Amino acid sequence: MADLIEKTTYQSSGPWLLEYDSLEELDRLIDEEWQRLKSYREEKIRETLEIEIAEYSLLHEWENKDRKTLKKELRERIECRYGFEVTKSLTILYSNERRLEVDSFTSANRDPKCAHDTPAGFILTMRCADVSCNLQLPHTATSLRLQVAPDNIPASKELFTVIRGWIESKRAPLWQRIWTNLHGFHWIFLFLSFLISLQFFSNTSQEGRSKYSKEAVELLKDGLSESEKTRALELILCLEARLVPNEYAEPIPAWFWWSFFFGVVICLLLSFAPKITLGLGTGKSAIKRWKFYSKFIFVSIPSWFIGTFFLPKIADLINRLWS
Repeated sequence: MADLIEKTTYQSSGPWLLEYDSLEELDRLIDEEWQRLKSYREEKIRETLEIEIAEYSLLHEWENKDRKTLKKELRERIECRYGFEVTKSLTILYSNERRLEVDSFTSANRDPKCAHDTPAGFILTMRCADVSCNLQLPHTATSLRLQVAPDNIPASKELFTVIRGWIESKRAPLWQRIWTNLHGFHWIFLFLSFLISLQFFSNTSQEGRSKYSKEAVELLKDGLSESEKTRALELILCLEARLVPNEYAEPIPAWFWWSFFFGVVICLLLSFAPKITLGLGTGKSAIKRWKFYSKFIFVSIPSWFIGTFFLPKIADLINRLWS
């Protein structure tokens, strides 16, 4: 029976406001998984070593070398081969294209070079034996990407599962992810709503148009005289343009302009959304500001919608029930 092979790639959209506690947690997970990968590599080296010692003894008859010396030489050769490398690096990214190579987030927090800047992303790469891992949070995007290879061995699957679990536990709420990825569509929605709403307040009163129609009928009853042709042309143009007399015109209510004004204010607030900030250096205070701003958005905008559109109707309904 064939084994089920699951993909070991994962991507999650932001915003990513990773506080220092979350970065410390990732450090601990990486250290634990790194020790497990080194044990996996050591086991693989031992297996390869036993096979090559057996092959060497058959082909070279030891060449006056004892088993201990031969084992040491073969092990050194194996450790230098592709597929047995051991590399781990962490790069902190900044918006000004500056990069800082560190051993861990904990060491970055203690580094004076990180004290006066706000990190905007990171790249974590690991390779141990034939297992590779790449965890990227680039400052030019808002998605955290994880890739572990190969996808058909238990060591890779376990590493992928652990890191993906950390990512999912740190994801922002759904409403924040939608907010961050609006990409200006809220402005398009506002102006489309504005143009459509204007149609309901345009001067297209049926009663006003009927007045023009009745006047046209009266002119046609006895035929048009030379003096009436100009008025007839005016009536035709008014009916085609769907105009109405001034006394029938319906003015646009003040509440519509107030709603449009507050809509512009809301769109301005939504235009400033959190992206990526790490809890290192000045990023710690930046995260606090973004979280306060996010709470303000979460409370103020729904409250305005409820207070403007729903509470008046509810109050009116209650008054009708009591009256």
